[in-house]
Amino acid sequence: MSVVSAPVVVHADAYLTGRFDASPLRRVIDRVAGLPTVTAVDVWADVAPKTLGVPTGVAVTTSADDPMVYPTAVTDIACGFAVIATGVDPAGWSRERARHVFADVRAAIGVTSPGRIAPDVDVDAVLDGGLTALPDPTGYDPGPGAEQPPGLRGDAGLFDAGLRRLLADHAGSVSGHFVAFYTAQPLDMPDMSGVVDGELVVVVHTGAPAIRAWAYENLFGRMAGRCLDLRLVEPGLVGEHQLFGLPASDPLSQTFLRFADTAVLYGYATRHLCAEEILAALERHRPRRVAAPRLLRHTGHGWYEHRPGRLRSGRGIQPLTGPDGEARPTLVVGADRTHSYLVVPGPHGDLTGNLVGHGIPMWAHDRPVAAPPGLPDPSWLPANTPLDARLWRDGVANLELTVASLASTGVARPVVRLLPWANYKETCVDAVTRPRA
Repeated sequence: MSVVSAPVVVHADAYLTGRFDASPLRRVIDRVAGLPTVTAVDVWADVAPKTLGVPTGVAVTTSADDPMVYPTAVTDIACGFAVIATGVDPAGWSRERARHVFADVRAAIGVTSPGRIAPDVDVDAVLDGGLTALPDPTGYDPGPGAEQPPGLRGDAGLFDAGLRRLLADHAGSVSGHFVAFYTAQPLDMPDMSGVVDGELVVVVHTGAPAIRAWAYENLFGRMAGRCLDLRLVEPGLVGEHQLFGLPASDPLSQTFLRFADTAVLYGYATRHLCAEEILAALERHRPRRVAAPRLLRHTGHGWYEHRPGRLRSGRGIQPLTGPDGEARPTLVVGADRTHSYLVVPGPHGDLTGNLVGHGIPMWAHDRPVAAPPGLPDPSWLPANTPLDARLWRDGVANLELTVASLASTGVARPVVRLLPWANYKETCVDAVTRPRA
């Protein structure tokens, strides 16, 4: 068992680095850095605790002849953001009309919505190939296209017929996480990242919770038990932090990596299908248009990169550039009903490999932080969950701290502020294992 800790690099300004070092998260990350074959741990400004495994906002690298695979380094493996500029100007909609629009969208995408019509897709082909199994988008211009990793192959055969039927029904829904609507407020007019001032921008944030539930039931316990039997990780870490793993050559590790690739592919496909449903629902309200709908960005933020001798995982980590190396607008998201930002690489983005956290920071700040101008009253916004004013204020402050850190360290700079317009958060967490009635 390794007794040498890997280096921990914190990509944050002095204030957030200090807050991180003083928090319990630092001790968790130090334990991660001491795990067998871990050779590097990178931490971003929006690092935050999770109920299981490695915190979000963290990338872990393992390197060896037979590097370890740690399944709880990324449990929400299929998650990502599809960010679409809708071309809709919502300024002419009254608050009552906005609520009608939101209700129609909710009916079209809610995982348990009785009126939702599941798309007619070959779910086995989707699990094997993701977006490559689907027709080109009809509701929006894909532009440079979604950034589904090329060459990735899934394995539909991992799952029984019942789970595949459930996944077919969940496709195109918000089966976990949220869909958020914003109006665009460009901050840098020469670099508006393809948005029109005031247009409606939609963010689809979902993945594959039913696949994740399958892994919890069928893989995690077996992998943890085998890890303990082989004495690869000390029992206290397995019990307290659910940190366990097996060498990449182990058959259970190989199954886990196939599961991870399959989940990623399904996540890309279901976000695209959900976006198409949302755009169709908006169009039914005959909105005033300032542009055609177009994809700004579609990329994952839960991933494993695996090649011989090296694995790297990212939980809540996403690229600032596309597969072609060109800068792309990247979402750094806030909390429920707060604002968010689109950012682009800063002058020192290369220091992080042009990677950035996905947002949703949870820092307990200890100094006043001013809210940006123009934020709407959150109590006016269409939403399906109750407003917690204290959490909203903290969310605003913590997002501002995170984006200020990105800017001051030169990792990324904000170019568009996204002002909240409506928010749908999936609350039916048990739906991941049960079909609709």
